[in-house]
Amino acid sequence: MKLRKEDSIAVDIIKSIIYKYQKNDRLSDTCMWWIDSLRIAGSKLKRPDLIAQSDIYTAQFYIRTADDARAMDYLYKALTQFRKLKDASGEANAFLQIGLIHYLQKQYNDAIENLGYSADIYKRESRDSSLSTVYYLMGLSYVNLKQWQKAEEMLNAALAKNLITNNDDRYFEYYVALADLYTLQEKYDEASIIFKKIFSTWNDPNDKYGTCMVLVPYSRMLIGKGELDSAYNTLQNALVIANEFSLIDFKINILNLLSQYHSKKGEFKEANSYLLKYYTLRDSVFTADSHKTINMLKTKIGYDRQEDKLNFLTQKEKVSKLQKIVLALCVFILLVISIGLYRRYSFKTRKEKELNKANTELNKALHNIRQAQNQLIQTEKMASLGRMSVGLAHELRNPLNFVINFAKLTSELTHEIENSKQGSNSDELYNQIHKNLELIYQHSLRAEKIIFDMVKHTQFPDKNKTVDNLNKILNEFSNVALYSYKNHTPEFDCAIHLDGDPNLKEVKISPHEMMTIVLSIFNNAFDSMYQRMQLITGFKPILRITTKDVGHAAEISIIDNGNGISDEIMDHIFEPFFTTKPLGKGTGLGLSMSYEIIRSHNGTITAKSIPGFQTEFILTIPYVS
Repeated sequence: MKLRKEDSIAVDIIKSIIYKYQKNDRLSDTCMWWIDSLRIAGSKLKRPDLIAQSDIYTAQFYIRTADDARAMDYLYKALTQFRKLKDASGEANAFLQIGLIHYLQKQYNDAIENLGYSADIYKRESRDSSLSTVYYLMGLSYVNLKQWQKAEEMLNAALAKNLITNNDDRYFEYYVALADLYTLQEKYDEASIIFKKIFSTWNDPNDKYGTCMVLVPYSRMLIGKGELDSAYNTLQNALVIANEFSLIDFKINILNLLSQYHSKKGEFKEANSYLLKYYTLRDSVFTADSHKTINMLKTKIGYDRQEDKLNFLTQKEKVSKLQKIVLALCVFILLVISIGLYRRYSFKTRKEKELNKANTELNKALHNIRQAQNQLIQTEKMASLGRMSVGLAHELRNPLNFVINFAKLTSELTHEIENSKQGSNSDELYNQIHKNLELIYQHSLRAEKIIFDMVKHTQFPDKNKTVDNLNKILNEFSNVALYSYKNHTPEFDCAIHLDGDPNLKEVKISPHEMMTIVLSIFNNAFDSMYQRMQLITGFKPILRITTKDVGHAAEISIIDNGNGISDEIMDHIFEPFFTTKPLGKGTGLGLSMSYEIIRSHNGTITAKSIPGFQTEFILTIPYVS
């Protein structure tokens, strides 16, 4: 049958529309309708090549919808037809799609076998663009089989073919795969060189999939090289993108790498937490047949760069010949779109129910997390109260000892008066009793004042309260903190030097809040100096407290000569729940609470340290306006 010109145009239109749908990854019933239209056209025109091509398109559609069994059925039909027609390019494309399915099903040996058939044909046909895709998939298959040498050969071959076709998109993917291959072989220098080339030549912030494709293997390399901080920051950036754009497969790899990161840091609790998230998400993806990330690879496979064949629509003569066909197609498309919208509505309703259920579970988990946080904060407050109570007990012990001793002495003197027979001696005893009672009264007043001051300092925080004598507060709380620490560590002692600026004004912070801040800093300083005292014989702990008027605020400097803080830890000291102390010794909330209190009063708190020598905390607290 002779093919009319109108029929040839109609076939070209259908192929171009199908190509547009597949290139833009738009999976819909409308796309399938156009594929069926091509099959019908092939039957009417007695064109078996069009039927075979429609079978290829149908298989590609089912690959994207994760229906691999049905896709394989159409591919074998197409392969049989192409062999009958002796269509080498069609046969190679069929083998390529079959190899892709085996690769996605992790049947890598079968994938390599079918991709090899495709490669042999494309070599004879000199199809460099398609050949680069085949080599790329073969390289990925060898990577998963851990056959490193063959994987490297295939990926380099893909790059070589890609340079001939000047396909920049595939060029970027191939280099990422090659860099990841070197990372898996622990060839970090070679991997670093390739990553530098990638970062210097590729810069498309809008390509979130491509960004994750680079960041995940780059993080794997950084972990392997021991650059843990950089790896952690890179993984966090990748995780934000994966969460925002639902790149589930990347998120699975990110969670696994975060588990490895924390394991290398010795933070096994966090490592186990991320490992649990990794297994949970991976299992949910397998059960739900998630394939969003893989679709990005699928949409790029099987298509060569080609010119848009729809430009003929701009020509009036061709448009006039197609008006009847287009009108009929539009009517049918409207019917198909109506069906598609109904199915989309049903799908959306089902997904909304699933989303509501997931939100309920997330809210419940958030509630549990908040309860745990509140419990930890209460634990920190109780620990601070305990430390303060020990210091208070020490302060009260001295005046109470005076009261007890002089009361006992006075009692003995009264007995001597009763037994005395000489008046002059009685007068002397009465004078001694009077002095004793004066001392008892004075030390009782001292004990009362201590209790009054401490109660005043520890009552419920009031945002309107201020501190008018900052030097006095620092002196009292430093002594209380030291006595409390010595109660638990008797062998520890520390010289405290306070250099207070007498020109300080009233600061905008309550005594209770001030106690929370300085007790946390003092106790951390005592811990650091005690650790150094155990390591160095004859070491003398010294805590220097300096206050200074800086115009609009009071500045407090607290310096200890302990072990100091490493740069790696310094970046995290104000983070909630971050602690370097053993399990049960600290909650990681002391400095975090101090930071929030200072910030709420528009003040600042910073820290700097010379590891192995000293640590300094600098606080600025604004004056009352």
